[in-house]
Amino acid sequence: MTVLGTHGAPGCRIRAQKQLALALTFVAAVLSACHSSPSVSTAPPAQRPLKYHVLYRREEHDGSQTRVVWQDLSVIRPLLSRDARYSERPTPGAQPFGGTLALADELFTFGPDGAKPVTARPPAPPTGDQELGMVIRQAVDRHEAKPIGTTRVLGRPCRIVLLAEPPAGPLAALPSDTGAEHDDICLGDDGLVLREQWIHGGKLLLERDAVLVDDNITRDTSHASTATPPAGGVRLRAPGAASLQPPTAPAGFTAVDPLGVDYPPLQGSPPVSSVVWAFTRDVDLLTVETGATAPTGPPWSSLDVTKAADIAGWRYAATVVRSDGSEVRGQLENGAWVVVRSTRSPGFTLAYAKTLRATPS
Repeated sequence: MTVLGTHGAPGCRIRAQKQLALALTFVAAVLSACHSSPSVSTAPPAQRPLKYHVLYRREEHDGSQTRVVWQDLSVIRPLLSRDARYSERPTPGAQPFGGTLALADELFTFGPDGAKPVTARPPAPPTGDQELGMVIRQAVDRHEAKPIGTTRVLGRPCRIVLLAEPPAGPLAALPSDTGAEHDDICLGDDGLVLREQWIHGGKLLLERDAVLVDDNITRDTSHASTATPPAGGVRLRAPGAASLQPPTAPAGFTAVDPLGVDYPPLQGSPPVSSVVWAFTRDVDLLTVETGATAPTGPPWSSLDVTKAADIAGWRYAATVVRSDGSEVRGQLENGAWVVVRSTRSPGFTLAYAKTLRATPS
């Protein structure tokens, strides 16, 4: 597709409508053909890159208008990323108009004046990075994903997986009518996202295609500002007492210094304070977070798709499949809430959660 030059011209609107109609017809045809291919592998990637760089060309559709945006994503796992947006294909020294820079303990946003600090952040996978390949099998079992076919992007084998919506955090359950609502993600053999098409309300809203994939990346923090983040964001501090005994590192993982975290109040809920332990191993990250349960309940959505689990010493526990791996959440017998996340499968995360013990009263 091409960018519309004069958005208000009737001829351009007609051409845009025809382009969108053709695109939707093509997507429907692909889905119809792919649904007859149930043999698409759901196995996790045999090897994942420690660092990678992907340049995407995005077509964002809004009614009769199409906007082309270039997304330049660089990731150094498991904590760092630079996810920048450009109005033209970026060249060395070009200034992004938007996007994020995720460091190990701070988040920045890009704008006309460069990168500005937004908030501190506890250890977590960086913005833009996905670990869908590690959890697709479990997502399929839970009716949160459906493999629908294979293709090639930039000469690379790519498996197409149908989701309910663009993945960000816990995966949503597939709707009964996936014809009008779905997000199709194409994953390479290494788990990288190579293509995406988002249909919402029966309309094509987003097409994203990788045009370059390499590992030509350095740890670039040159755009990071030294300004103080604005008030009202997440605050990191020395850890206080916790209702959980200090976790030990899983085999092969290295411990990161524990942190205390203060979250701002959201949507009328009280502020939340917690203690976080983190462990890293090459591309992988595992975190354990715990805090006192507020009168309004634990700090997660009751609408998330979960699967009940049984852990000794917990009042209840459940596993969650996420776009960046998996999660175990629940409440200890002493009333404290616990969230364990990893960039690996729910089985791995659950096995580790079962090693955790509450602090003796």
